[in-house]
Order: sequence, then C-alpha cells, then structure tokens
Amino acid sequence: MAELIAKGTAELASSDFTLVDGQSTTLNLKPANSTLLGLASDQQASVQIKTADNGYVNVGVLTHTCPAQVLSGPGTFRVVRHACVSGATGVDRT
Repeated sequence: MAELIAKGTAELASSDFTLVDGQSTTLNLKPANSTLLGLASDQQASVQIKTADNGYVNVGVLTHTCPAQVLSGPGTFRVVRHACVSGATGVDRT
C-alpha cells in the first residue's frame, strides 16, 4: 500500500500518478484512528483527472460514507484532501 497523502488536517494535493489503459488502482481514506468508523463528514478528498490543458476535473470524492474508489486508466490523476477540523486524515493507494 502506498501513501499518497500523509495524515493531516490541512488541504493538500498529492503528486500526480498515471494509469495506463487497462491498469487500475484503489484509493482509500486513512483516518487517524485506523478505523473507517472514525471518519467524520468533513474528512474528505476529491479524486481528480488531469485535462489536456493541465487543469484538473473532479471525477470522484472519498467520504465517510464512500471511503474508497477504484480508478481505471488511462489517465493522470491526483487526490486533494480537503481541510478538516474533526481529525487527521490521509489517503492510501493500492
């Protein structure tokens, strides 16, 4: 399992990562207390795909009710953790 974003509370974007055609990966929120039951509604991360003009478009969101998402290539992606006050959150990729 690779850590895309370390646990924290400030807004932070991960580095870009690329998936080729046919490749997939799973992204999941990582709460401070290591149990998904501990996630609060403000602990969220947006999943984004890079556009041709080097901008980003949201393609999903990781939340307390949907803490994981499977991405399929091709594409260049990143994850943006939103600022939260309820506790530290990170994002892992498998």
